[in-house]
Parts: sequence; structure tokens; C-alpha cells
Amino acid sequence: MLLELPPELLVMVLRPLSLGRDFAHIAMTCRKLHRLVMETPEFRYVIELAVDGLCDQSSESGTVGLDELQGRLQSLLELRARWRSLSFRSHEALTLPFQDFHDNLPDFDFFRDILFGAGFDGKETVNPLAMAALLPQIPTARYRYRLNIEGEDVRFDKFAIDASRDLFVLLKPNFPGMPEVLPDDLDDWDFANTDGAGFTIHLQTLSSRGQVPHPACPNSVLRYEFPTYYWDGPSIWSLTIMESSIGVLSYDGHTECLAIWDWINGEMLVLTFFTVQDMNSEDVSCPLQDFCFLTGTEFIVTSDFLSTQESCLHIFTTDVSVPGVTDWEQELGIRHVLRLEFPKVARHYVYMVLKIYTGPFVPTCRSSAPFSIDWQQSRIFALRMYVSRRVAGQQEKTNYYLFIPFRDLVTILKQYESDITEPREPPVVPWQEWGPERTRMFTQQMPPEDRFHMWRSTYETSQGWIYGTRAVCTVADPRTQGPFTTQVLDFNTRDRGHFPLHVPSAAEGYVPAVAALVTEPTTIYSPEFFAEPITTRLPYYTVPVRDSPLFADNNGVGAMMLDGERLYGMREHRPNIVGVALGDMVDPRENTVEVDVFSF
Repeated sequence: MLLELPPELLVMVLRPLSLGRDFAHIAMTCRKLHRLVMETPEFRYVIELAVDGLCDQSSESGTVGLDELQGRLQSLLELRARWRSLSFRSHEALTLPFQDFHDNLPDFDFFRDILFGAGFDGKETVNPLAMAALLPQIPTARYRYRLNIEGEDVRFDKFAIDASRDLFVLLKPNFPGMPEVLPDDLDDWDFANTDGAGFTIHLQTLSSRGQVPHPACPNSVLRYEFPTYYWDGPSIWSLTIMESSIGVLSYDGHTECLAIWDWINGEMLVLTFFTVQDMNSEDVSCPLQDFCFLTGTEFIVTSDFLSTQESCLHIFTTDVSVPGVTDWEQELGIRHVLRLEFPKVARHYVYMVLKIYTGPFVPTCRSSAPFSIDWQQSRIFALRMYVSRRVAGQQEKTNYYLFIPFRDLVTILKQYESDITEPREPPVVPWQEWGPERTRMFTQQMPPEDRFHMWRSTYETSQGWIYGTRAVCTVADPRTQGPFTTQVLDFNTRDRGHFPLHVPSAAEGYVPAVAALVTEPTTIYSPEFFAEPITTRLPYYTVPVRDSPLFADNNGVGAMMLDGERLYGMREHRPNIVGVALGDMVDPRENTVEVDVFSF
């Protein structure tokens, strides 16, 4: 009956509906409705936004005219085509100095010359925020972060940025050195923090270049002292911003510590040390390895040991106002919500380094497009499992990358969280229930001659290698386990079946690399580490990246990074270490990082 109405009346009836993926599914079931939707820019634009995991708040207000809406739809389709083909390419090499252990670059200031863009005048293709995030990932580039705050020249160890909130977070460590008097037997050391060891966080505005405290927080300086401390080996592992939360993962020389603040009101939400007794769980019997926000209230932690009994990814929340909270959880202000089981390992004891990655939680580049990523929904997480073993006198080193969409993690979390009504051990989700259908696994075999992999992260991805649902990495094709290829993986495949839009290449003579859609299951065989073959089925697009800096003539020392519009490739150039040790003069041009900027 509804479909018998004239198209203009049908549009009026359908306009008040909530559009998106559900509406697209309905439209696909009826040819007439589908044709109407595809011919009506107002409907199609909203559906295409949902397909790409994007949002356009201005169009939702209903103030955008038809002509402008048609233009936005065309821009959206062109953007998708560029990402699918990597057909737009521009090359720009920026030679940037980096500092060594001795601070031999007195005229170079990281914040001034990189973050605030003074070194990039006139270079419109360069995103200073992206560069600032990428360059510190160079394992051997020891950048020093200095900023003058209230007349004092302060040296910082970490920084983080939320440009959408004009927030510039700087972390200053306080790690006293070795005491003058040591006990005869270090086994008698009591690890008491008697010297005020810890760190200080400054909350400044980005627009003032870090000179003005952020007006949204009554306390722009957050201080923390470790309860224990040992002078040999303290470190700040990560500093992360997620909405109104700031997370710091640190090591005080004795114990791993996770601290989370609400930076707006200055309240510490979480302060915990992860040990087997504290966790009250048989699944975590070793130190905390990594931490990552899932949402503003949930976070993920990993441990660096796995065995046939200890093989779970752990999810916590700061919401302790619901039933089922234990006394320990109430005291610490966190709740152990869920454990996701990994595939069974081959031996009773296997050592793995487990890292969890995701892309930025807010935009890192300014875009002229009216639409942007739905940052709360369109994200991918990656778990990196690093394992090694000695074979025939050589060390075999392998990374296993397991990708899972944010929406699937949240779906699993909500499904199990609703069942918790009384204090108990957090439920374990079996691998067969969450893994095969919702994830995709890749392998990365490092060359045995690279003895310094764990030190300099050779062949390893950098912090900015994930953006939204896309990731750039150098891995083997899981279908053939063939040679390494640097490629952009896109796990948003909701547009499959759409007719591709042709966008000509912007670079003369450049042949586009066309995306391939992978929907078939792939199986990883690794009997030396996993008890059974691992089959995963998460669909994805893959586009090869030509001229990757990770391998060609560079001994693998490099990194790649994505933002919303560009792909960055980085090569590192170092002077001859032996010559430097013998006192030879170093050519400043040899002590550089070359950055290639590709725009699509």
C-alpha cells in the first residue's frame, strides 16, 4: 500500500524515519524503494554516511539545501573511491633532524619546529599534529620535549593532544637516581618511595602553544607519587586521552601501575597495581603489559605471559554502581567485567609480549569535508602477539596481529555484562564464540639476522598505524602466507556490492592500486605456538602500498602512519656508529628522518 504512493509523497512519509544501515537493509528488499532511495540525495547521503561509519551533524539539522547535499554526496563517494584505489598520490620528502642521547641539536625544538608547524611553513600537505605523533615513534630518535611554563624551562617525557578540546597534556617524570648508600644485600631493599618519585601532568591549551592552563579544569596540574620505587628502570609507558579521561601506564622500578583521572574535575578514578592477588583471577599471574581505552569508562589490559590456563584479554570498567561488584573492586573503583579467551597455545608455558592498539579517539587533522568519522563506533582494535624461539642457532621472531572491530567488542561486552547481578569471577568468553567470526589474523615473520628488533621495533608498526577502521602494516597475505606486503587494510566492508566510482589518478603516469575484497576464511598454521590451526573470517579490503619505507634499501628501519586524508612513510638515516665512536665528525644530513607524504 505504501509503495503505491507517488515518489514525492513517499519521500515525505519516509523523511521522518531514522535512517542508516537498518533503512538501507529495508530498501534493498524492494526494488522500487531501493530505486527511490538511490535517486533521492537526502536519503542516499545518510545511508552512505552510515555505510562508511561517518557522521555529518550539520546535515542532520535539516538546514542543508538540496544542491549542497548533492555536492556532499559526490564528495563522500569520491573519498571512498580514493581510499579504495590509492589512486591519488603526491610525494614530498621532509628531512628532519632528530636528537641523540647528548642533545646535540641546540637550534632544534620539537614543539616549536614540529608540533606547532614552524618548520612546515608553506607545505600544505603536511599535518603537524600527525607529524608530532609519528616522529616520536622512531625508536632510535631520542626527541627531547622542552617547554617554558610560567617562566620555567620544563623537560617532559610524554605528551598527548586532543585538538577537538584544545587540550595539550604534558607529563614530567620525577625519577630520583641511585641513592648514595645502598644495603650490602639488595635483597633487603624495601622499595619504599622516600624521595617523592612519581610524575606531574600539566593540562594546557593547544592554541596557546602550551602557555595557558586549560580553562575547563580547576586544577591544571595533577601530581602522583609512587607508593613503591626502585631507581633502576622506572619508566612511563604510555599517556592516553579518551574523552574526559587521562590514563597513564607506568613502571616504578618494582610494580606496574595504571592511573586514570577525570581531567576536567581533577579526580583520580583508578589507581591500581595489577598482581595476581589484586586481580583475584587465575588468568592473570604475571605483570601488566599494556593498557588501552575501549570507551570513556571501559579499558582493556593485557599480560605478557600465556599458558594453556592463562590466555585471556581482560576488560575493566570504572562503573562500580551496578550490582555484582566485589569489595576489592569497590575499593579500587574498577570492575573486572569480562575475559576474552585466546586460542589455546601448544605448550603448557609460552612467553608472549601482548600489545593492544587502536587509532586516535579524536580527529588528528583538519579536513574541509563536512563529514567525519563516527569516533564512538568506527574503530578497529589490534592485538599484537610477539613470540620468539631459537631454531638451529637462530632466533625466530613472529608477530601475530589479531584485528577486531570496536562494535563487536561492545556487543560482546553488553551481552555478558547484563547477566552479572552478584559478586563473582568475571565470565570467560570462549575463543570459538568471539574469535573466528569477528576477527582476522595476520602474521609477520621477522628476519633472524635482526638482533635488535625488541630494542628499536624494526618491522613493527608505530603508534599511528591505525585510523578509524583502517590500518597500514607489512604482513603476509593470510590467504597464501606469501611474501610481506605493506598494505592498507580496511575493515569497513559494509559498502561491498556498491558499484565503484571511478576517480582518475592525480599523479601523471601513476597506476592506481585497486583494493581487493577478502571475504573467505583464512587459516594460520603455527603448531610451534598454537595448539590448533586458527581460522578467522572478518571481511576486509586490502590495497598494496608501493615504495614502502619499511623494507626497500632501509634495513626495515621505518614507520608508516595514517590520518583521515594522508599516508605517511618514514625512513631513518643514521651516521656510521663506529665512526662516531672513533670521534669522526657527523654530517647533520646523516642524522635525519625523511618523511614521505602521500595524499589520496
